[in-house]
Amino acid sequence: MKPANLAELADQFSQHKDVKITEQKSFSPLPAGHYTVTVAKAMWDEAKTTETPCILWHLKVVDGDHAGRMMFKRNWLKEGSEANMRFLAQDLKLVIGEMPKLDDPGLMNKLLDKVLFVKKQGDGDRDYEVWINGVDRRVEAENPAASSKTLADDDIPF
Repeated sequence: MKPANLAELADQFSQHKDVKITEQKSFSPLPAGHYTVTVAKAMWDEAKTTETPCILWHLKVVDGDHAGRMMFKRNWLKEGSEANMRFLAQDLKLVIGEMPKLDDPGLMNKLLDKVLFVKKQGDGDRDYEVWINGVDRRVEAENPAASSKTLADDDIPF
């Protein structure tokens, strides 16, 4: 659908004919290695051909030479695959801090904004694995909203 005010927009756009092109960032594959990332997005997804469900993690590198770059992790839920279910259980328990229910409607939200230490194996753009090695719990400790501790009335100093 074409915007109704396209002629006006075209006039504004034409004022930028002398725009300078800025240097483009590299879009080469993120190299294998250890990274600190934040969970930018987590969602249910599935393979296009087999319709095998998975959790798709969007991980954003937060420091170093590759800060701002993205990588993706998939935990496949293959029926009958004990290994895949074990890997998913380990990842979720490590990141959330407890074993969640897979059908919890808030599960994906519990993964968001967690700071993780990961290892990327493989140098390809699509053919690589991401292993979660740890969670930076200091971020949660510094964020009072993340704390579920409530104080009794006599714990308040005033």
